[in-house]
Amino acid sequence: MKRFLLLLISIALAVSLYVCSQEKSEEKPKSKAEAAGIQLKTVAPFTYVGLKHVGPYQDHSKVIDEFLSLAEKQELNLSGPMMGFYYNNPEKVPAEKLSWMIAFEVEDTSKVKPPLETGTFQQSEVLSYLHIGSPENTAGAYHKLHEYMNTHGLQPAGAPIERFLSPHTTSAPPESLKTEIWFPVNKAK
Repeated sequence: MKRFLLLLISIALAVSLYVCSQEKSEEKPKSKAEAAGIQLKTVAPFTYVGLKHVGPYQDHSKVIDEFLSLAEKQELNLSGPMMGFYYNNPEKVPAEKLSWMIAFEVEDTSKVKPPLETGTFQQSEVLSYLHIGSPENTAGAYHKLHEYMNTHGLQPAGAPIERFLSPHTTSAPPESLKTEIWFPVNKAK
């Protein structure tokens, strides 16, 4: 248990350092979309290791625990914030059939063994939205992102990714939780 807590604290510190190093300050006036918290970002490709799951989002804690246990046993060097890749629309797919994955960035994939799997995020353009509050309440953010896509000639180009920028604990007040949602996009044809 102490190793698990130490791992979570280490991850939180790594997330903080990573986020601080990735922020770029721009002195342009905010557009309507930026004022609403939506930005079009260019993202460098990265390699990740993840654990896929089919089932309701209420299984997050169980899947995260399983992922961290497997990553520790495989002695993987995880970096960046924990991420969730979401492959279905929960408004259209029954909870027990939702397909999603918990993942972290990783440089060395040579030690990764099943059921963990690796992948590379290649899509360079993402719509980004910073959600403050419980990660369970992001539906409104997705509606804003879809509306932005429709009005700006963009289309989805992959599964949305939630980047959990703050450690999620049961004792953390919801207003302290930050989730950056990335929605990969292309220009509509």
